Amino acid sequence: MREGLESRGWTPGRNIEVSYRWGTFDANWIAAVTTELQGLQPDIIVVNTSVGLRAIEKAAAATPIIFIGVSEPVAQGFVASLAIPAATSRVSPISSRRSAPNGSIS
Repeated sequence: MREGLESRGWTPGRNIEVSYRWGTFDANWIAAVTTELQGLQPDIIVVNTSVGLRAIEKAAAATPIIFIGVSEPVAQGFVASLAIPAATSRVSPISSRRSAPNGSIS
């Protein structure tokens, strides 16, 4: 992620701040991190699990969220479509694969 940001002119510590939080699926830990993120008021949140996404999505109502590694995001109700996720939600996937206009993944 850092290399991708830097290749686009964003340098952590200079013109962007990146804060990482690693933990477990423990409900108490997720609640604590969610509360912390609400206080920080970040411009964007990146989440890498369905459990984390569900907690953050409810708590950070106004913050855009990008997710990685969330299984079946359409079936879980995070987005209506992978082809155009942001049209119906402030939650968007990151994928190394490309979405075709018909919603299929290549």
